[in-house]
Amino acid sequence: MTKKIQKYCSNNVVGIDPIWGKKVKKIGKKITIFGGFIDNESDLRKIENFVKKNDIKFDLVISSHTFEHVGNFSKSLENILNITSRDALFVIETPSLDSIIRLKRYDQIFHQHLHYPTEKSILYLIHKLKCSLVKLHYNYRIWGGNITFAFKKNQIVKKTAINKKKYSVKLLKKDFKLFKKNLVDMINIIKKNYNLQKVVGFGAAQMLPIIAYHTKDNLNFLNCIYDDNQSRQNKYLPSIKPQIKRIDNKKISESFILITALDSSIQILKRLSNFKPKLIFNLIDTF
Repeated sequence: MTKKIQKYCSNNVVGIDPIWGKKVKKIGKKITIFGGFIDNESDLRKIENFVKKNDIKFDLVISSHTFEHVGNFSKSLENILNITSRDALFVIETPSLDSIIRLKRYDQIFHQHLHYPTEKSILYLIHKLKCSLVKLHYNYRIWGGNITFAFKKNQIVKKTAINKKKYSVKLLKKDFKLFKKNLVDMINIIKKNYNLQKVVGFGAAQMLPIIAYHTKDNLNFLNCIYDDNQSRQNKYLPSIKPQIKRIDNKKISESFILITALDSSIQILKRLSNFKPKLIFNLIDTF
């Protein structure tokens, strides 16, 4: 991302990523990447020292799928605000709880994410930071509707319409039970009506164990799960019984296919259309 941003920047581009451990990586003259976590005080202090040493203030902050993993969302943004220019622009993308509820995709709630913002909570956060909302945008091609929100520091701008709908806990519990029931029903339809020697999965998604958890089923009725990723082949996902195997075009054309990478359903359907399998099943009806 920093390399793409560099083309539009005249000054320093700074990033932080735990993949670099505690290292500081320089890319060319403009880009500096700090290893670490944005919500870790000592890691953030390195960036603060860099800012002071080079006498700079950041005027653009971009985050794609970071803050849902951060313990204290609000505090981390407060700390970043201290090292930005007076009218700095923030652009942040995260999963959306509003989208999850609309689509009833409760499999998208799992242990890796600590936050699932709603439009209402985003507005509350921005006001708490004494900033102003610029725009909200949904990317429906990622997880059915990730949300990107942009806000400016110390600036009054025209407000975007916000969904302030209150959710009924009772109705959410009812929807969640129906979500689990529909998963179990589809699995039972496959088990009871088709030759299980010919049933395989397609797509070894990392979140597939969430489906196993909600259905209390280790998917042992599948002969295998096909996947293109060589690093996953001949291995197993947690709580999932079938082995992950390299794609076999001939066997796929003779099989009943259950899509097991739900968020890649569109791409998988396009791919499978070339193989012409007997039937294709999906556990969800929105993708």
